[in-house]
Amino acid sequence: MALLDFILNLAGLLLWLNWRFLRVARKARVVPGVSLAGTVKSTQPSRVVPWPGLAFLGGLLLVRAFVYSTIGSNLRTNMVLDLGILSVSFNPFLMSRMLLFSILSFISFTAVFYFLLLLLSALNRSAADPDPCLRWIRMHLGWLERRHPAIKCGIPFVAGLLFWMLAGGVLASLGLLPGGDGFGGKVLRGCVFGISMYWVWLPVLIFLAGFHIISSYVYLGELSWVSFLQRSGRNLMSLFPKLQMVSLRTDFTPWVLILLLSWMVWNGCQSGLCGGGVLLIRLWHSI
Repeated sequence: MALLDFILNLAGLLLWLNWRFLRVARKARVVPGVSLAGTVKSTQPSRVVPWPGLAFLGGLLLVRAFVYSTIGSNLRTNMVLDLGILSVSFNPFLMSRMLLFSILSFISFTAVFYFLLLLLSALNRSAADPDPCLRWIRMHLGWLERRHPAIKCGIPFVAGLLFWMLAGGVLASLGLLPGGDGFGGKVLRGCVFGISMYWVWLPVLIFLAGFHIISSYVYLGELSWVSFLQRSGRNLMSLFPKLQMVSLRTDFTPWVLILLLSWMVWNGCQSGLCGGGVLLIRLWHSI
């Protein structure tokens, strides 16, 4: 069921991105490809109609709620919404719960995607000559792309806080989450939940640091996505000037960063040493 939900969320995300792209295409003639390179103003009214993408997306969310209810009822298993720091279980025998699960699952999946776009955009904020990958990212971020990098980095926290303050109360009223928190406790939980939103960045940061190490010793070609990842890795390393530890012509900064990020994303304990994920979960339950 988790794999099916992932595939359908991916399909919904593609429909959403297609709708976003067609909105831009209505105002410009776009050269085929993944970027908006070479875009020129159209002299004829665009016949592109973007609304079917949203219609298909709404139909997908509705139909899959019925599918989840049918499969879950037959298998007698709940649908679980993984929110990182906690999981919410939905009863498949109630169609309204499955519809709520379908909507929240897609929102969380899409939010993760946009959080990653914000990270990559912030890392490449100073690129004066963006490559196709970066142009594609900036196109889909829209007005968020023009915001300061500090604002971009703060969006996941604010989004997590607002989500908990709004959706957390609704889920608690439906009996899906324990209630009883006062306003102060709800705000504290919202802050911790907002911090947990940055977990989605950690694997990407580890990958960029590792890619930076590999590209420092191996020639990977001149493909646009390779150049984009190389520049992102270099920009990431430039954020830590005080960690430059050069010995025998080897820069150990990315290795130290990978170890630190790996500890932060680790959700286990070994010999009394607990990962950052465990500590955050313990803080959540201690409130």
